[in-house]
Amino acid sequence: MSLFLPKLSSKKDIDEVIKGVAEKVVVLRFGRDEDSVCLQLDEILSKTAHDLSNMASIYIVDVDKAPIYTRYFDISYIPSTVFFFNGQHMKVDYGSPDHTKFVGSFKTKQDFMDLIEVIYRGAMRGKMIVQSPIDPQNIPKYDLLYHDVILPEKPKLKFMNKVPNLKKAKKERKRLWDIQGPARTANTFTTGKYAIVAMGGGYLHWGHLEMIRLTVNRKMDSQTTFARWRVNSPYKPITRKGLGQRMGGGKGAIDHYAVPVRYGRLIVEVGGKVELAEVEPILTEVAKKLPFPAKVMSRESLATLQKEQAEREENNQNPWTFKEIIQGNMLEFSLICAFLLSRAAVALKKTQKKEIREHLNTIKTRFLAECAKLKVPPHKQKYGECSSQRLQEETKKFNVGKETLSTLEEDLKAVLIALEKTEEQVTSLEQECSLLRDQVKEEEEKAEQMLQRKERCVLHIHFQPPEKDEPTLEAEMRKMLQHSDAEATARKLGEILQTSEASRNAQELLLQAHRRADQIREVNPELPRVGGTASEL
Repeated sequence: MSLFLPKLSSKKDIDEVIKGVAEKVVVLRFGRDEDSVCLQLDEILSKTAHDLSNMASIYIVDVDKAPIYTRYFDISYIPSTVFFFNGQHMKVDYGSPDHTKFVGSFKTKQDFMDLIEVIYRGAMRGKMIVQSPIDPQNIPKYDLLYHDVILPEKPKLKFMNKVPNLKKAKKERKRLWDIQGPARTANTFTTGKYAIVAMGGGYLHWGHLEMIRLTVNRKMDSQTTFARWRVNSPYKPITRKGLGQRMGGGKGAIDHYAVPVRYGRLIVEVGGKVELAEVEPILTEVAKKLPFPAKVMSRESLATLQKEQAEREENNQNPWTFKEIIQGNMLEFSLICAFLLSRAAVALKKTQKKEIREHLNTIKTRFLAECAKLKVPPHKQKYGECSSQRLQEETKKFNVGKETLSTLEEDLKAVLIALEKTEEQVTSLEQECSLLRDQVKEEEEKAEQMLQRKERCVLHIHFQPPEKDEPTLEAEMRKMLQHSDAEATARKLGEILQTSEASRNAQELLLQAHRRADQIREVNPELPRVGGTASEL
């Protein structure tokens, strides 16, 4: 999904995007394209990029190509998402100490959209830090820091039997060497990261084991932490005589069973999605109650302790060591215990075995070096040439495929850019069409109004009979015209009509009537229209 998102490959490009994008949230995803968590985050970002185009611009940054920003934002875990607005870094309170970035992938698209909306609104109001709207359960606190940690089905310490399951219990001697010297077994970590390490020898009773189990299981979070025993259940019998008995009478009865512990042995191992500061108080409380000195250690601290001890043994300049005295039979130590001599002989055999193994390894390396110098026989050179030719052909095919993929990626980007441009053009054309439609409608309405105004109402004046005393038109015409020829009479009548004040008064009356009718029509357009036009007058 990273193909559909723009990539920034240099510091210059990142600076231009941060400073150039205005009134939008700039989202920078720092990570790698081949990482599985980054691919999951890229899928969410690509699906929401179109919906958030008005509020945010999303970009992908490779952490290996932007080391300055990687160091500045302390990006030690990927993917990490950083937000900017108008050149300012936007911080978000996720309920963790780090407010500069979001580490990990979002659970859902809605979480990312809600976060972008909150950042956008806060930035528009002038805020530099906002509160995260994401549910704390959806924030990946441990998915990246402890992605390689697998919690077992039963994370708690199991119950230890008080008495071993034996058909017949047998008494044993004290055997104090069981708690003397350094531990040969269970002195390194297996699955956990923190442990209680014995700093001296002693015996663990069943009560101590039960105390450890109850304390750790009650105070440990089984959802993120697991614990494992590094000691066995009690197996060594401890005998004891009752009070008030006389001396003698043989060995006493078995009183209880215990576990012998040597220096450097791990008692309890703890691991999971936790840090030392979370588990150290619990383990320290347990270590104080043990019958021998113990200490809480991590993998790193135990490794450094063992390394220091090895350096002391190698750099020891005192020749008077116990081993040298026994082997050299100094100060008449020939009468020393046969047991110690046998143990020294066993240790000597181990060193001899180690030297023999190292000698064999050196011989093996020399043999391999000589084999590398040997020349290939002529009948086998053909196979080598064929294999080299095949390798070259495969590399050529691989390079060609890589180039085609890059070209396809570029073509796909160009097609996407063209599609985006066409979409923008279509939207602009639709807006222009809508504006033109509105203008046409307005022009039509104006034309209708103009046509309605230009149509004049015809004023029909009804005939009114003359008054009784007023003379008729015929009588007046006879008074004005004398008896003469017809042509002269007609000419005279036309002149009289042209100069007549009555005709002019009639014309003025008709014009005023038409004007008044038009005014009434404009004030009350709902009045019925009278037939006829002004030309009919």
